[in-house]
Amino acid sequence: FLPPLLAIITAGLNPRLLPALASARLWSALTQSVTIALGAGLLSVLLTTALLLTSRHLRLRRKQRIAAGLMEATGSAILVLPAVVLSTGLFILLRSVADVFALGPLLVVLVNALMAMPYGLRTLQQPMERVVHRYDRLCLSLNISGMDRLRQVEWPLLRQPLALALALAMMLSLGDLSAIALFGSQQLQTLPWLLYQQLGSYQMTDAAATALVLLVLNL
Repeated sequence: FLPPLLAIITAGLNPRLLPALASARLWSALTQSVTIALGAGLLSVLLTTALLLTSRHLRLRRKQRIAAGLMEATGSAILVLPAVVLSTGLFILLRSVADVFALGPLLVVLVNALMAMPYGLRTLQQPMERVVHRYDRLCLSLNISGMDRLRQVEWPLLRQPLALALALAMMLSLGDLSAIALFGSQQLQTLPWLLYQQLGSYQMTDAAATALVLLVLNL
């Protein structure tokens, strides 16, 4: 695990590092990477939380365990579908009804959010069930529900798992090359796409600096 990281660091600390850091192209790619990653992370957490709230209600309140299990399985089904296949399907589906490249940022956010959902499910499922097992009856007896329950009970206990799920989704989005390879353009570039282009044109020192920036950003 460590040698590849050390290789990125030693290769990135080259004489071209400072000129590369001053590049407007790098900062534009960095800004777009962070924006897309934040959007994908928030959307992934929102979708995952909504799915788990529904499955939790089905399992614990309505005793429909099979329906709850099937709903949670839909969130993990994306694991069998590569991101490039999902991106290609969206491209073919939308190209006749909309400007796909104008929608590129939104589609990249959507694909990255969906690809991160299985990891969000694994991160949030047990903490959310633990909260309802411990405090559901208390909330019912005190008539705490809706936004009051979310603010007073759920949020304080789930902040850390939610932050972890957001961080995982953002990291996956920051390193994504599949979706951006299909929807990327001169106006839409992320750090992995910039790195891919630099490697393709044999700009090895610039690519090493970009890889170092991407590593530091993920850390």
